[in-house]
Amino acid sequence: MSIKKSLKIIVLGDGGVGKTSLTVRFVSGAFRDIYKVTLGVDFFVKTVDIKENKYKLMIFDTGGQERFAKVRPLYYKSAKGAILVYDRTDPESFRNINVWMNEIEKFSPGIPMVMVGNKSDLGEKIFIPNETVTQYAENEGIPNFYSSAKLDSNIVAPFMKLVELIINNKKREPKRESQKRKIAEPSAQTETPQVEGQMIEEESPLAIALNKKKQERPRKLADTQSTPDITTQLMSDLLQIKSLMIIEKLSGVPVLTINLSSKVDSYLASGMLTAISSFGKEIRGNPINDTEKQFSQMGEEGSIFWLFDGQCSRFAFLLSKKPSNNFKTRVWSLVSKFEKEYRKEFKNFNGLVKEFERGQDLIEQELFIHYLYPLKINRDNLNSKIEQNNLLKQVITNYIANFGEEREIDIHHLINRAFKEIKVLNYDEILETIIQYIQEGILIPQRKARIIQRETM
Repeated sequence: MSIKKSLKIIVLGDGGVGKTSLTVRFVSGAFRDIYKVTLGVDFFVKTVDIKENKYKLMIFDTGGQERFAKVRPLYYKSAKGAILVYDRTDPESFRNINVWMNEIEKFSPGIPMVMVGNKSDLGEKIFIPNETVTQYAENEGIPNFYSSAKLDSNIVAPFMKLVELIINNKKREPKRESQKRKIAEPSAQTETPQVEGQMIEEESPLAIALNKKKQERPRKLADTQSTPDITTQLMSDLLQIKSLMIIEKLSGVPVLTINLSSKVDSYLASGMLTAISSFGKEIRGNPINDTEKQFSQMGEEGSIFWLFDGQCSRFAFLLSKKPSNNFKTRVWSLVSKFEKEYRKEFKNFNGLVKEFERGQDLIEQELFIHYLYPLKINRDNLNSKIEQNNLLKQVITNYIANFGEEREIDIHHLINRAFKEIKVLNYDEILETIIQYIQEGILIPQRKARIIQRETM
């Protein structure tokens, strides 16, 4: 029996309601007892049989935290259905189903949905009245299921119901414009929750539960500082970098070179750049914004040098195209922090060279340049998370089969292979997955830099 069709399903809901636990339980039967924030999105694949036909479900488990709001819209594209998950012990997560429905109506209008109330195993801690949920589900025309990922209770039913709705083309009609709810972030909800056709009074069971819940404990969100602030847009900008040099401005001597996808003769390039920038047109106005210069790279068609001149140092990037404004802003911030950190060392060149080994840490921290280093595959981490992100994992598995697990992989090569082997992910989705793999230690960047020592007379 061949696969009839691939269906893309997105799983939405507040952070910590158990979206990943539900999905993992459905896909593999396993349960993850320790809560771990989903970094943007997880991918899962499961094939199901319905009426003598096979359907491949491409399940996108999204991160519910506010910091992933800009990433989520990428995964709505071509979605055929959505599962809305709330925590039965957290009334606020149920109230925020409105928010997630509005987001769906904005990016994937009309697709079928089902609601899932998770953590049914917690019994006395359940705050949301069943009558309220039933009334809301009926008003919205959405099936509701009570499940427990921990106890493996009622996990398959909501997924199969959604597939049935998709196959039968039973779409939920979006509300008329005048009836659309105001879109707001989950954390910004402060007004009394409202259900279409029914106002929830201040003393209703749900309102009382919400107030009691807020008094008991604040809503716990993951520490936003624990996840590096790298986006798919920044990653796309970084992929244009072929080489990076830091040049001592006074002498014109390179002190650090990081060759990525192209090798640069540091002394030749820095001499050329220093001469042109020193004897070129006069700089007027703001000395920061007006010191950006482009130069064609000798012998390499289609590349440019882009300079960022600080007071003591010059950052020179060999790029495949003109950098974006966001990228330039980030680099200027790096130059400022770099010179503030190493201003004293610039007076002692020999000391400066030694300090640049530590300076490379600052560059990696601010610019994430290490994401472009050759990537070593951690086979143990790959296998331990085998139920997640099956799409890119299969690409990596194929690479290991062809070249062995000891061979490092270039990120450009990985992206090209992913495009050829994965037909359902777009460019941004592939970048987001690679970012997650690096952050989870599945792909480990191997530091690549060259410290240039000044020649002694």
